[in-house]
Amino acid sequence: MSGINEAAVKPTIELLIHEIETRANKADEHVIAAALRLRELMILRTTALCGAAYEWGVHVAAFGAKAGWRPEELSRTVHGGPGWSEEEALVVRLAESLHRSADVDDELWAALAARFGADQLIELVMLAGLYHAVSFMVNATRVAHEPEAPRFP
Repeated sequence: MSGINEAAVKPTIELLIHEIETRANKADEHVIAAALRLRELMILRTTALCGAAYEWGVHVAAFGAKAGWRPEELSRTVHGGPGWSEEEALVVRLAESLHRSADVDDELWAALAARFGADQLIELVMLAGLYHAVSFMVNATRVAHEPEAPRFP
């Protein structure tokens, strides 16, 4: 890619992501309402749908153990498929709907609203939007894969 120096872009991306994650990790429970596993599921499915292997891999490396991911679950975050809990399946459907149409139909929203609070839904939608932007940046600037981060299965 001409015109963009990866060495200059990568630290900026990392700094922005670090700032967002630091704020999230320091926030009170009522501010960051969705559980870590559900937050990471939204991030992993979103980055996988966007083909952002770099961001998917660094999230698995940083949060995979805390979220308790099993290998088959990580594969499903990339390739899709059944096997999620009811809450997790709703998060996956939300990620896929937002990726596909930048919208959520009334039926899905009603199912989400029956299971999650408004603060959790806002957070999940915002995470999808944020990680679309992050995915666009790491893909467009061809950020190199981190050696310690896993690749898409």
